[in-house]
Amino acid sequence: MFFRLPNKKRFRFPNLTKLQIFGSALFFIIFVNLQTTQAQTVDLSKKITIVAKNQKLSSVLTELSTKGNLIFTYSSQQINVTQNVTLVARNKPISEILKMLFPKISVEYIVVEKQIVLKPKKTEQPVNETIKPDPKPENVATLSGFVKDNKTGEVLIGANVYLANSLKGTTTNAYGFYSLSVSFGTYDVTYSHLGYNVETEHIELTKNIQISKQLSPNQIDFEMIVVTQDENSHNALPNNKLSSKIISNNKGLGGEANLNKSLQLFSGVNAFGDGSVYFFTRGGNKDQNMIFIDEAPIYNPSHLFGFFSAVSPDAINDLKFYKSEFPISYSGRLSSVTDIKIKDGHATKIGFSANFSPFTSSYAIDGPLKKEAVTFLVNLRKSHVNYIFQKMSKKSDVKFYDFHTKLNFKLNTRNKLYFSIFNGSDFFTNNTQSNIYGAIAWRNFASTLRWNHLFSDKLFSNLTIFTSAYNYFLYTSVQEDRYWNSRISNLNFKYDLTFFKSPESTTKFGANFNIYGFNPGNLNLEYFSKIISPSKASELIIYFGNEFKSDDKLLLNYGIRAVLWNNRGPNVSYIFDENYNKIGTTYTESGIIKSYLNLEPQFNLSVFPRKTVIFKISYNHNVQNIHQLSNSSSPFTNLDVWMPSSPNIKPQKLDLFSMSFHKKFYELTFSAEGFYKYFRNQIEYENHASMLLNPYIEGDLRFGTTQAAGLELSVSKQKGDLTTFLSYSYSRVYRKTKDFNSDKFYPATFDRPHALNANMMYQVSKRLNLTGNWTFSSGMRFSSPTAFYSYMGYTIPFYKSVNNDKLPDYHRLDISATLKLNKNETAKFQHEFIFSVYNLYGRRNVISVNFNKIETSDNQYVVPTNYLYEHTITPTSIAVSGFVPAIAYSLTFR
Repeated sequence: MFFRLPNKKRFRFPNLTKLQIFGSALFFIIFVNLQTTQAQTVDLSKKITIVAKNQKLSSVLTELSTKGNLIFTYSSQQINVTQNVTLVARNKPISEILKMLFPKISVEYIVVEKQIVLKPKKTEQPVNETIKPDPKPENVATLSGFVKDNKTGEVLIGANVYLANSLKGTTTNAYGFYSLSVSFGTYDVTYSHLGYNVETEHIELTKNIQISKQLSPNQIDFEMIVVTQDENSHNALPNNKLSSKIISNNKGLGGEANLNKSLQLFSGVNAFGDGSVYFFTRGGNKDQNMIFIDEAPIYNPSHLFGFFSAVSPDAINDLKFYKSEFPISYSGRLSSVTDIKIKDGHATKIGFSANFSPFTSSYAIDGPLKKEAVTFLVNLRKSHVNYIFQKMSKKSDVKFYDFHTKLNFKLNTRNKLYFSIFNGSDFFTNNTQSNIYGAIAWRNFASTLRWNHLFSDKLFSNLTIFTSAYNYFLYTSVQEDRYWNSRISNLNFKYDLTFFKSPESTTKFGANFNIYGFNPGNLNLEYFSKIISPSKASELIIYFGNEFKSDDKLLLNYGIRAVLWNNRGPNVSYIFDENYNKIGTTYTESGIIKSYLNLEPQFNLSVFPRKTVIFKISYNHNVQNIHQLSNSSSPFTNLDVWMPSSPNIKPQKLDLFSMSFHKKFYELTFSAEGFYKYFRNQIEYENHASMLLNPYIEGDLRFGTTQAAGLELSVSKQKGDLTTFLSYSYSRVYRKTKDFNSDKFYPATFDRPHALNANMMYQVSKRLNLTGNWTFSSGMRFSSPTAFYSYMGYTIPFYKSVNNDKLPDYHRLDISATLKLNKNETAKFQHEFIFSVYNLYGRRNVISVNFNKIETSDNQYVVPTNYLYEHTITPTSIAVSGFVPAIAYSLTFR
């Protein structure tokens, strides 16, 4: 007997309201941007009056700075500011005044990041001068060094080094190092980084020299950089980099900075929802995102089921996010790479900092053990949320912590050593009925040892050794220490080399060797033999890549990785027939069980028709050899099981094609990017597949393909008192799996067509900063029954197709205000209050629904949730957070 379900109520916006909200947000942000852009740029059209008769040039520049709101940068070795000049200009544009002043004293200028850089005027060459041939190799010298923050000594990653009178430049690498080889001559070297003052150095280059430059933070312009770019004056490439400042200003629950929330600033990144750090990138699954901490991977980046990030935001120095055009040295995931660099520690002074919120507290100390030679950092964060859960049950125990420490040794000018450790742990139990405590727990560990060595001014090397481990525990009894445990661990040896052949050509090559250990899940009882066989694997990666620039009009990146994967014994594996029935067993004591050799080519071309316009096209082929098996899309009921590529599980593969257009309008940057992704060997599950103590789990897996395509649009204003970032993406994700859903295409669980993120930060004054973030996305897909039928007294659901329904649309507005309590910015002791509201209008964002329903007397469908102790019922949809205000306090002392 069949009966149909009544129409389910949905938590939806009416179509008109959706359109109004989207349109209003878009109009408001673009309007504010346009109104503020002119105020934040160097406005040379502004008319001013200046009368200076026989005054020093330094006095004239000071008056111009005051009246025209200008910043002049120059080298006193090149520009004689003590010479007397005469200038009379009444109500004239600044551009005209500069033309009147500088030719008289043989000075010219260029505008670099809102600052006017002065330099001596070049001597005109005779018209009939013979064109000089390319310099011989013996007439070429290399300028190299490091760029650092002059206050903390932290290296500046992605800083720009530009030779103004040669139109050649480069950016610093992940360790703050740069190298430029040019012909002998006299050069004006400009060092710049967003949020820092521009520095110019005049050099005579007749031999290889090293110059390490320290830049000072820009105190005049309150930079609140949203998504920065690694750029020089001609080759401005979006590099999807987040500064530590934007991470600290993106407040999550309880007023604490949230890494996952910051990643959502990038178009194409879709979060699962409240209470989860799972995210999906351009149609990829959650296990296809790699997160590195100082080059070591972590496998679960969450605390408390995802309400907090496992990585303490206070410890982060730099973050880069790649969703295409992966660095050639990174391999192992299909969809994204998040590369996090932890702070090195202050180079000259010991300092202490602390943060206190309603749910967590963190403490950090850093500084030099030996000035300018050895630095350290220690950062500890712990939770104090237990009081909230114990109001519901006195037997609750909820806690987590994370710990970062780092040591840095400058052995000499050519050798540096880094050692870092990350450790994080979670424990959760909420037993209300029994004296036998069950619990869920997980632990992350990562440790890295790195050695930087300069073979020469052109050849930079980095040797990395790291170990990483992740354990997941499901306790059946905490008192008796009985639990189910799954584990993944790896030990890695990696050697990278970078050869800076010339400003036009940079080559990267190296090798990477990984040793993996897998425990897919077993009980720890002595009398209970291991049901699921642990396994091992080794992975050898060799790679080569080259970056080539041509005449500031073209940038070409190409490379290839060779990946050899060996699944090793001891291991028990099973053989399945075409109907997924077990027909044999194979036991391997040692040696190789199964090998896979794959090549990963990549090609990225960028064309610069103008300095402010970029066209890009790219192709990447990626391979993934470790796979997360998941019994649920929800972080609250998910069991983490990692498996290697094996005889029954083939490597996942991806072909990614993308095209993009980027355009700068003053301080606004517009980007449009389209992509198409084709995934192979994607995992689905037979109905009612079990992750728990199932030795034949590989027979419950089904494999198929996924196709994803989308368009991403973004507009950002990256500098000034007001910074904004608006992104919108439309994408679709469809799967087709053999012997699943009648072999027909169906939408993936994470097929969420619309995603919109609007972020705004306003520096009201030196002491007050306001932040707002509104996010919207289509609801997650799920399979809902279209009917029920009765069989032997049981009501059984009937499913017509996979993922035929979706959760209500997700949207949320968060706001925060940061008030610095110090009037003196240079005081040794600094402290501030953070006022925040998570989910300002209290949106009930549903994360799951249930369909084992009963009907109540008032015709409402509800779900029995506890049959063992008392008959309680709950609504069929579950939301985990509402309106959450918070006050936090932070302090620093140095």
